[in-house]
Amino acid sequence: MRECGSNHSRKGEKEMRNAIPLAIAFLVWACVAPSLLAEAGPGNAPAPSFQGEMPTTVTLGGLTDRYEPVEFDHAGHVDMASGCGDCHHQHGTDRALGCRECHSLDPSAFRRSVNVGTFRACGECHAGPSPRPDPARTGLAAAYHRACFGCHREVGSVGEDPKGCTEMCHAKKESARAARK
Repeated sequence: MRECGSNHSRKGEKEMRNAIPLAIAFLVWACVAPSLLAEAGPGNAPAPSFQGEMPTTVTLGGLTDRYEPVEFDHAGHVDMASGCGDCHHQHGTDRALGCRECHSLDPSAFRRSVNVGTFRACGECHAGPSPRPDPARTGLAAAYHRACFGCHREVGSVGEDPKGCTEMCHAKKESARAARK
């Protein structure tokens, strides 16, 4: 005479043994699939890689009649910054992000995700002189000055109320013209 339920318990054990590998496979897939799909998605085709060829100097255009454009030493500032996010804040938030907040520490993943196409000119979001399309958004000159003054105050090269615009960055238009002749 068979015990009641003994066949049923063996069947349950067999089902459980089959279910465990399936559950493990599902968990692995659930953890890995999002990153694979993100890399392979149609809108995520890799853009041309930056490959470290960033500009040495960047000309920040003249916004007023009083000053010539600023020749910004990008290479020199890169050496002083802790990462691109110290200055560039165009990754979906209003605050500057450190490189590691967007990019993996894996060098190959970093090279895939850093590209020239991700950095936009400041003027694309921060409009020049009035009238600005979005008065609530910081204007271009104010955005430049905020970014520059923040770091320069930290190192002591600019005071709280900077007056020496032509001492460090700006050349007056008339003196710049005379110097070229």
